[in-house]
Amino acid sequence: MNEPINPALFTEFDKLKSIVEKHGEDSDQAINQFMKVFELSPEYIKQEAHAKAKELDLLPPTSGYSDDGEPLYSVADVANHFGVSESEVIAQLGNLEYGSDYIYHGNINRIQ
Repeated sequence: MNEPINPALFTEFDKLKSIVEKHGEDSDQAINQFMKVFELSPEYIKQEAHAKAKELDLLPPTSGYSDDGEPLYSVADVANHFGVSESEVIAQLGNLEYGSDYIYHGNINRIQ
């Protein structure tokens, strides 16, 4: 937990608060800004958030893992978990400012 905190995290978090006040927490602007804040967060915060999301059943079962051990989720598994179509999942990714950053193109080690 000694990872240094990027000073930009605080600036981007303040922007997030303003966006939420102006547009609401479910707005595309707020979601995009949240993703910026999350990406600037220290790794231990990301790990805690991932664990909490799993605990609250906010994530589908992991579909596989990257070669470096990152969990991966297929569009089909995400759609099934949330009861939406695969095209809706793809459209929501497309709505994110950096949505294409979350599409993995490397080797996938499937869970047997």
